[in-house]
Formats: sequence, structure tokens, C-alpha cells
Amino acid sequence: ADSINHRVEIFSETGEFLNQLNVGMQSLLFGIAIHGDSVYASCWGDHTVSKFSLSEMCLVWRIGGYGSDDGQFNFPCQLTTDHNGCVFIPDSSNDRICIHDPDLDHLRNITHQSMSRPSDVKISNERLYVLCPRNSPCILVLT
Repeated sequence: ADSINHRVEIFSETGEFLNQLNVGMQSLLFGIAIHGDSVYASCWGDHTVSKFSLSEMCLVWRIGGYGSDDGQFNFPCQLTTDHNGCVFIPDSSNDRICIHDPDLDHLRNITHQSMSRPSDVKISNERLYVLCPRNSPCILVLT
């Protein structure tokens, strides 16, 4: 991810530059996740999450905008996907994890009394690990 130039750069296994995905000039790219042919990118500048196709090298869908309703974000952070392609998005200033299907349709939100400013999320062995570095730094483990 190249935040300054608003793009995701793609390289070969040997480090050769192959291509790039432009995320838009209003976006401050924060994180990416890859599942199959899809690249998902979270952007702070416009509070959005975008889905790109690797085979077509184009934007497929963009959701979000500033807010706290379902499908809106307030600083989306480092996202991840599960084995089904669902996208887990730490919505930092809304103190929640937003879960979307592979087409970015909203499924549900996860909140927890100890979740403050989540910035990263990982999935392993059917558990969700959430990094909450602000105030009282912790890693929440949710099942």
C-alpha cells in the first residue's frame, strides 16, 4: 500500500513491479486485505472501503463515508478476510468491528465493552483477535 500516492502497488515474487490499483485522490490508504481475485482497501481520508478486481485491475465497489450507521465508517483501519471472503473492518472511532460479505453488503457489527479504538483485526482458528492500542492497550480475543 502506497498511502502518499493513493495506490496499491503489485509486485512479482521476485520484486518486479507489475501493476497498480488507484484508490482515489481523496483517500488516505490505511490497509489492504486479499481474498481470491479481490483486493479490499480501507481509506481514512474519505472513510471508505473499496473492493478491486485483480484480474480486471479495476474498482468493483466502494462503500462508506463518514458516519456511524451501518455501512458508514469513522476511520476504518487494517482489515482482514475470513475463509468465506467476509471482510472484517475495524471502525476505529466508532469502537466496533464491521462485518461485510464479499460484495461489501453489511452483515453485522461486533462491539465489546473493552473495545476502544480498534485498529487491527486478525482471524485464526475460528477466533477473532482485535488490537485496541489506545487508552488501555489490549488485544481482545473473541470467539
